[in-house]
Amino acid sequence: MVAIEPSSRIRSNTRGVRAGSRVRALLGLPLLAVAALLAASGCASDSSDSSSTPTCNQECVDDWTGYGIVETLRVLYNGHVAGNSPDFNVPVNCGLGGTVTITGSASTDVLGTTSLDLNYAMLTCVSSDGANFSLTFTGAIDQDGTFNEIFGTDARTYASASLTMSGTANGEDVAQTCGVNISQTESGLTGILCGRSFAY
Repeated sequence: MVAIEPSSRIRSNTRGVRAGSRVRALLGLPLLAVAALLAASGCASDSSDSSSTPTCNQECVDDWTGYGIVETLRVLYNGHVAGNSPDFNVPVNCGLGGTVTITGSASTDVLGTTSLDLNYAMLTCVSSDGANFSLTFTGAIDQDGTFNEIFGTDARTYASASLTMSGTANGEDVAQTCGVNISQTESGLTGILCGRSFAY
């Protein structure tokens, strides 16, 4: 039986408050809990002149888009890979619209470490967490690495040579097709999205 994929946990980040962004020292909170807290703050700057400051600048939008990619794959993994009968090599529904075809392998050993070597080929795959992002994806993305919920370890990567993304992230429009490279650890997410660095 392949293990369920947990939410990531965000640990303290020495970068602290970033211009026009947020406090990252959110020790031990699940990724979804962090998302709720960041949504409440609106990714807003602490500038007193809010009329001249975007609610969520490009760096902030990239953070939320990166989160949306990983959260989308987590939901697809738990719905179609985890358990006893993975849905491999056949198109399956993305839940809110569109399809995904998952190929590759996933296994969990006796110590609870799950190893992943998966590819998600998405076709107008619609995903939303109900508050922070609503995105549609077309393209293939690889998910590789390991995680262990028992020991709290996480070492996964996500890579796509060309992923089309459209919709909204933290209320800002997203419309782009580009390469994606994301690393996920116990500390959170870092990566390159359309040539721009982000860290969540």
